[in-house]
Amino acid sequence: MIPIYKNFDGLEISFKGALPGYILTQLREAKYKAQEERHDIPIRIGRSNTVVLVGETGARGGYAFRLDTGFDKETWFIADSMKKDRWNIRVSIKSLNLALGGYYEVKESISNFLLNDLELGTIIGHLPEERISRFDFCIDFETESFEPNPKCIVAHTRSNRTFHAKNNNFEYSAKGKLIESIRIGTMPNRQMAIYNKRNEIIAKNKKYWWDIWGINKKEFKKEIWRFEARAGKKELNKWNLRKFEDFENKAGDVIIDIFNSIRYVEINENDSNQSRWRNTKFWDLIIKEIKKDLFDYISNAERKEILEGRKIEVLNIINKQISGSITSVTALMGMELDEIPQVLEMISDDVLHDLKENKEKKLKKFIHAKEKYSLLK
Repeated sequence: MIPIYKNFDGLEISFKGALPGYILTQLREAKYKAQEERHDIPIRIGRSNTVVLVGETGARGGYAFRLDTGFDKETWFIADSMKKDRWNIRVSIKSLNLALGGYYEVKESISNFLLNDLELGTIIGHLPEERISRFDFCIDFETESFEPNPKCIVAHTRSNRTFHAKNNNFEYSAKGKLIESIRIGTMPNRQMAIYNKRNEIIAKNKKYWWDIWGINKKEFKKEIWRFEARAGKKELNKWNLRKFEDFENKAGDVIIDIFNSIRYVEINENDSNQSRWRNTKFWDLIIKEIKKDLFDYISNAERKEILEGRKIEVLNIINKQISGSITSVTALMGMELDEIPQVLEMISDDVLHDLKENKEKKLKKFIHAKEKYSLLK
């Protein structure tokens, strides 16, 4: 097994403070509009005119508003409150953001968004008090073949364990012969996840990971397995890890402790005490890799290339939808497939007529789309 990537894969932070009243008004109006139109609404927020997408719903915990700052950025959750002594702001950093920029660049980015775009800088003049509530750290391995064996997992006897596979040949929940993922522990405590990352990115269409790994998908015939340590709020409380400074000083200790507490070992039938079973070589390699320099893990992928690839994906999806619709219209009109050129001419005339008759409505939709897709630039 060869390590090909290691980095923080998730980070969630809450902030104490309240946004200016006029921004909350902006968000209320945008959310109402999103609910009316049943999709996220792009708006330009604050005096900086930064484009964000406002969702139809907020989130649990009293957050009325949900803001998306981009495909490779963050999701923000805002409470509709002017009380400055409450934790009214929460941010969930996307894995792509961490992959492209790393922790320190992400920290600077969210600080700028808070101070300048959400205008907390004009109210308090400095960053509000923060509280880190979760972070994930992953390491990806390239391998010829690997099938995780639940019997090789050594963890506390009270740790919850979940297994996923391809059929029901196991006592646990399964769908198959080959195990595709193992999860030990529960959030918001500590958790270890082992899963087939190649299968996951194919299933969820996360094509940008090939660029992050620097792998040519067409030529790659191996597997990629991810080993991911997750630390939730209760786990972080045990380490007294709450602030950015705590994170920078202790995150490595938390991660290494998780990998030392939940281990993948070599089975020793001659010893009934599993705690004495030795780690497999690749587990020791994981710990060694983590100890090197926890924060020096930034991929060589270019943000511009990633977003350009995403834009092409969106265009392909829309083009397929258009092609399918035209085929259906042709059949509905009682025409043959080879008569599609004539159908296109008729549709073109209809579209231009509709544009002329409903110019204001079409302009509104165009501006919406233009603002929405500006996040891919």
